[in-house]
Amino acid sequence: MSQEFHFQLEPKQLHAGIKKHSGYIVPAVEDAYNLEVAGIGIGPYEPITLLDDITPAWPFPWLGGGADMLFTVTKVDATTGSLEVWEGTSSSHVADLTFPSFTMYDIPDMAVFDTYRVMVGTFGVMSGIGDDLSSNPDIPRARSCCNYKGQLVLGGILDPWYDCDETFIAYSNIGDVTMEPDWKNEAGYRPINYVGTVYKVRRLGDGIAVYGEKGVVFVTGVRSPIPTFAMKEVAKFNMASPAAADGGFHWHVAIDSSGYLWFVTEEGAERIGYKDALSTLNLSNVVVRYDGSRDRVFISDGDKCFLMTKAGLTQIYQIPSGVGTYRGVGYFLGVEDTEDYSMKVGPFDFGYQGLKTVYTVESDTGDFVEVDVPISGNFTTVKTVPLNNVGVCTPVVSGSSFFITVTGDDYNVYPNHVMLRWKMSDLRGMRGYYQPRQS
Repeated sequence: MSQEFHFQLEPKQLHAGIKKHSGYIVPAVEDAYNLEVAGIGIGPYEPITLLDDITPAWPFPWLGGGADMLFTVTKVDATTGSLEVWEGTSSSHVADLTFPSFTMYDIPDMAVFDTYRVMVGTFGVMSGIGDDLSSNPDIPRARSCCNYKGQLVLGGILDPWYDCDETFIAYSNIGDVTMEPDWKNEAGYRPINYVGTVYKVRRLGDGIAVYGEKGVVFVTGVRSPIPTFAMKEVAKFNMASPAAADGGFHWHVAIDSSGYLWFVTEEGAERIGYKDALSTLNLSNVVVRYDGSRDRVFISDGDKCFLMTKAGLTQIYQIPSGVGTYRGVGYFLGVEDTEDYSMKVGPFDFGYQGLKTVYTVESDTGDFVEVDVPISGNFTTVKTVPLNNVGVCTPVVSGSSFFITVTGDDYNVYPNHVMLRWKMSDLRGMRGYYQPRQS
């Protein structure tokens, strides 16, 4: 009989989450469902709390605000929305909103200044203290907004306001939201032609990341020679959608039109990969939302959702259209899928092109193992076998290469071990003497 070999996937490959790049026959994690990559490795996904069971009309409902209250915007019909304010899980109606058009661009944005809030969108601008939001015609409509050290910064100006258009940012006085330029020379505006149409503005460290259809730039407030915002060109890429970027104070995520994920910090922007996974989304519908309660990012198109942490990418069962934080707890609006857990690893060819047979699979988590082999150029599941009480199964499957998927009905697991035991079936590529098979 031919010799039996074993191959163990290194724990560091399991703990990295979904692989960043394809094209290399190196065993790695192909898919990871209902898991989360933390600093210590891959483990159970920590679900975000469902605020209300609202049927999504993607990309609505939107959820924002934070601190002591949350705000939601839901779609009532093709041209009308409803604004609600939430304290805990109880809500009250604030206003009806009119959408000029129903597209991805209609997602609102909100800047929070302690108890004062400004919400912008194609429907107009609303501002006020606490839950008392009302229309504010003194602030131009914009696609996005953020709080930069006490200044209101708008991105993508929609109104005919001075010389501005959708390629401009505008900024208020320091300490109030007065947008009109005056003798103090604090309020003003400037073009960001490098990125084209501005989609999103977000605080990032000591500056602001401005995302647009053609990439990202950093702008930072300066005092000399006059108070203004200095611009630094960062990266050129085509944004997947107007909502395809978000993040917290220290890091952001952006998705480009090819499905690549860009990791953005104050040091710059790096295209780190994940094209194979993210290209399964409808990229023109992608919404990226930051969860400040656990410093992570949700990437979804309304049908499936990926979770990005600073340590890696996985797929999860919750599909948020909006994410917000209330008193340190993360909430979302959207839908939920199955809570089963699965991890697909491979491809395994063991460095040998001939036919092999996998006899045994070991795993420290899961209930079942699926084995995929290439058939007519595509990997196809050919056998599903249960794991016994010590995490061992015997699929006995032959092929030139293999993917192994471990599944279970509980995602509260910490995968750390996957091992395959195999034998060579086709020995024509081997040189030297070997013991022939016995009949």
